[in-house]
Amino acid sequence: MNFAMYAVSVLGIVLSLYILYVGRKLANDSGYKAACDISSKLSCTQVISSSYSHLFGISNAIIGIAYYFLVILFAYIGLYTIVFGISLLAMLATIYLFYLMHFRIRKYCIVCNAAYLVNFAIFILSFLAL
Repeated sequence: MNFAMYAVSVLGIVLSLYILYVGRKLANDSGYKAACDISSKLSCTQVISSSYSHLFGISNAIIGIAYYFLVILFAYIGLYTIVFGISLLAMLATIYLFYLMHFRIRKYCIVCNAAYLVNFAIFILSFLAL
């Protein structure tokens, strides 16, 4: 169980780092197009450059990286109740962010959706570890 949670969390860190990278590139070059820009509807850059990509001035990607590190830390210590609690909060945030992407931005970020799947996997794994 631990290995799966570690592996999924590391994947979340990698995805979040890529989202952060795209955000930084966009800040320096508004014409930048990410590798995950497939069409006008499937566009990471349009989602990542939206006003919803930050919470209180902090990039959602940085919040995600912190979350995945906390999951690894608490899983390593064996505090699965805490992992479940923070994963529940992450699932609520995931549902809200998906709502924003689908109904407000009306564009889709494949990398963001992959991170949402990672969050769901951590939620399930943490539930099973209780």
